[in-house]
Amino acid sequence: MSVFNPSLLPAKEDLSSYGVDKISCLGDFYGKPAEVEFDGITYSSTPLLNKDDLISEWAIFKRALLQERDEIMKSKSLEKAPEFQEVLELKRSAAYTGIFSETFKLIDIMLSIPVGTATAERSFSEMKLIKTRLRSRLTEQNLARLMRIAIEGPELNEINFSEILNKAIIKSYFKSDFL
Repeated sequence: MSVFNPSLLPAKEDLSSYGVDKISCLGDFYGKPAEVEFDGITYSSTPLLNKDDLISEWAIFKRALLQERDEIMKSKSLEKAPEFQEVLELKRSAAYTGIFSETFKLIDIMLSIPVGTATAERSFSEMKLIKTRLRSRLTEQNLARLMRIAIEGPELNEINFSEILNKAIIKSYFKSDFL
């Protein structure tokens, strides 16, 4: 992702080879179809982007990014180059969306990939709190439900337990009348 950071762009003279190896590597990875074999049949997806178009766009994109960086620095009287946020501003510009479609697809892919393992670590921490020695016989389904509540559910102080209890009592009262 650092290849898209305007503050890391070299001078105009050194720009020709900047980031080509990284963009090529990303193009290799996201530019080929994913294949999965199931029951002896190989299924293939379409590639997420076109590597050749990405590399040719990159040659122009980095120059546009350098120009944009220099203009922003002049207009805002910045001493330091703008950060990656400026790339997103450039991405929102209607003038560039058609020209750099593959590059912006790659940026979208890169932004959707988790940066670290914090989510997985949080999930395992929650599982450790839920699946204690006393709850060791939880089924996978119940464990998954409890983890979903713990990870994505509302905060306990936001839940009105008396309202839930009253609704349950009323529901059970009406059920018993009909049986």
